Amino acid sequence: MKKEFLSFKTLCLLLCVGVFASCSSKKSIYETLIPVNEKSLVAGIKLNQVLTKSDIKTLLPEDTRAQLLYGAIQEEGLRNFVADLINDAGKTGLNCDNNTYVVLSQTQTDDFDLGIYLSVDDLSKLNKYIASNSMYELQSEKVGNYNHAVANVSGQPLNVLYNKDIFMLTSSDDLKSKTESSKTLTAYKWSDSFNNSDDFTLVAQSNFIQNISQFFTTLIAGYPTNNLSGMVNLPDGLYQSFNLNFEKGQVVYSQKMLSESAEAQKILDASAAVFGKSSDKFVSNIAADPFMYINTSVHGDKILSYLEMVLPGILSADKLGEDSLDKLKEGLDGVDGEFTFAVSDININFLKPSVDFSVFCEAKPSLYPFLVKLIKESNYGMSAIQFETENILTLSERGFTVYLVNAGDHIILTTDQALSENPSMKMESDFSKSRYYNKQSEEMFIVLDIQKILNIPMVQMALSSLSTDKYPGVADFISTLDYGEASGTATATQTKIVLKNKEDNSLKLITALLKSLAHL
Repeated sequence: MKKEFLSFKTLCLLLCVGVFASCSSKKSIYETLIPVNEKSLVAGIKLNQVLTKSDIKTLLPEDTRAQLLYGAIQEEGLRNFVADLINDAGKTGLNCDNNTYVVLSQTQTDDFDLGIYLSVDDLSKLNKYIASNSMYELQSEKVGNYNHAVANVSGQPLNVLYNKDIFMLTSSDDLKSKTESSKTLTAYKWSDSFNNSDDFTLVAQSNFIQNISQFFTTLIAGYPTNNLSGMVNLPDGLYQSFNLNFEKGQVVYSQKMLSESAEAQKILDASAAVFGKSSDKFVSNIAADPFMYINTSVHGDKILSYLEMVLPGILSADKLGEDSLDKLKEGLDGVDGEFTFAVSDININFLKPSVDFSVFCEAKPSLYPFLVKLIKESNYGMSAIQFETENILTLSERGFTVYLVNAGDHIILTTDQALSENPSMKMESDFSKSRYYNKQSEEMFIVLDIQKILNIPMVQMALSSLSTDKYPGVADFISTLDYGEASGTATATQTKIVLKNKEDNSLKLITALLKSLAHL
């Protein structure tokens, strides 16, 4: 079967088909039949779970959904197939209680093929469904123990292979590679990433993500772009998993680095060595409910080792200059331990905008004199230095004043004069009283107080100016957001967008917003 390379529209339609299918975390027979290679991007989608959470069948009646599909999908057969998966998947013979996988693989010729894989529940129903749907043309010859049909998707013929266990829709003409693959999904350790209750899961090799970025950039631009591979030195066997889950009162996004080779494990070990467990040493020095808070523990001397692994040749005298490289090494080597950054106030106005912040950094004794020397040698420092004592350097430029403080085992950079004069000053209501304070010992904790940002007068003016006709529901949706946070380690992080009402259905709110924006 001869066909042109998949158009961008066809790729989008195929991905839409994948979205309209559901999955579960339990490994099934069909998962042992899904062909996957080292250069595959694998996504798992749980349609039934997503449909339930979004309450889309209530928000969008069936006739409205039909109108949307009619506008989005030209081919009647494909449109009916997607509608059946949403409304009554059982009639197709496909088991939509199991996991649906969308697999994008890079071939030996550096092309890409896309495959969608579903579990079969009733082969007899599936045979009848394919025979009655104009999207499919059943072929007389089987491929091994697989029935073979050709599906018309956006005017291009795609192969359908199916038996009592699995249904495959693929853009590849190499059918043997799909039915007799040397490696399948369950052969990889990272397949365990799909053993969860998340709504969406995606796993890919880090190098392959670079290649996909270049592919789509080239596809959209219409001409070849610079090769993204080679910018960083990431070994084969280094994978990333991405998980997205819409929960009550919050949206949770998780990311992990995974290893399938010894070289990849070296990268993970080097990354982990950069950070240590945070101790919340400076919590009492930060007032409750800052606009932004970042806390981590960093071993500066390990940063260079990690960067030299992933960016070979970048940290060299030839690239940076010998003097700059020496300064970078000396500065990073001085950072050793807890690092905390907090923005306590933001004033946005047309006359004199300002921001109040403090940075605390555990450091070796060499770091403070190094920074003072660096500032004095810069063009900015000579004009900005206002006062200097043994342990405090005061800098001021255009009415904005900051203080660099040597506090013994740590240094402080702050706009707070009282703190600069008394580095051990404790806050009456410190950060531990914040509603989002997390006492768990993580290597990293970041929080952004969305509500405080929304209360800035200039931000309120901007929101009130949003047209309710052009952007219906946007201001109301933004007002439901409470704060955002990220926590975790060097190899595993979790990001949350938390709602004010912890009982709110996060996906239903998003679905309702999209419905309003679409004027449905």
